[in-house]
Amino acid sequence: MTKGSWGRRALGAVLTLGLGLCLARPAAAWPDRPIQVVVPFPAGGVVDVVARGFAQALGERLGVAVAVVNRDGASGAIGARALATARPDGNTLGFFPAGAITTQPLLVRNVGYSLASFQPICQVFSGGYVLATSRGGPTDAVELLARARREPGAVALAYGGNGTPPHWILLGLQRATGIQFNPVPFRGDPPISTALLGGEVTVGVLGTGSALGAGLPVLMSFGAERATELPAVPTAREMGVPVQEAVFGGLIAPAGLPQPIAQRLEAECTTIATDPRVADTLRATRMDRVLTSAAQFGAALSADVAAKRELARMAGLLAE
Repeated sequence: MTKGSWGRRALGAVLTLGLGLCLARPAAAWPDRPIQVVVPFPAGGVVDVVARGFAQALGERLGVAVAVVNRDGASGAIGARALATARPDGNTLGFFPAGAITTQPLLVRNVGYSLASFQPICQVFSGGYVLATSRGGPTDAVELLARARREPGAVALAYGGNGTPPHWILLGLQRATGIQFNPVPFRGDPPISTALLGGEVTVGVLGTGSALGAGLPVLMSFGAERATELPAVPTAREMGVPVQEAVFGGLIAPAGLPQPIAQRLEAECTTIATDPRVADTLRATRMDRVLTSAAQFGAALSADVAAKRELARMAGLLAE
């Protein structure tokens, strides 16, 4: 055997041994580094507050740091696009309200993602919306609607951007009453509350918890029943306006998440949802705890796409 052939055989044996060791070595256990949880709205909003409580509990359960990253803008589309294009390795997750991933693809052409871009893990929360007014503004919904009817476009109504639940409420109000408001889009509840407190807009649609937290007067709610915290405030349906909308959401991941990681996260959801601190956070933000499985959450998201596609078509907003 020549020196050259011996060297080639030796090198081949070393490479084969190395490959065998690599194949035999188990993959690094997940999680092996800090996890980011993307929230598609500004810090301080209801979803952000709930997400931070959930992330803290998740980090303790997994034994790694879990940090919330706010990627707000474009009614949640910026954060959704960031999550959709992230590596599906369990190190980037999202805590989203449904609308950011169900309705934006209906309204924005080439938004860069669809519902199929995500993998639902578990629904965690559900919450209602109200019509709040600035201090010194209309004192009841009848007065507000009467003024808006007399002066089309004169009443400035703040909402959280196209495709958000407040946007669907705005469209529903205008369709049901024939009233034309002056819509003013904002990037979530915190700036809407600030604008109402400063008298920049007349009324605004925002989460029940945000309105109560800011001490804003509330004219009506948009739930199936009166809000527990606002027993004297009528629902829109009670006032003859057939508009009903709620926010729901929870933990999601980029599509393609390995099944063992998805199953681990779904199992952790069950424990985290009963964590007293998470329950306290939901209670403080006036959100209801609604824990569902990945399959149930996915079915609810698909149903929301179907419902909003029809509303968008009727309003002439469908981008497809």
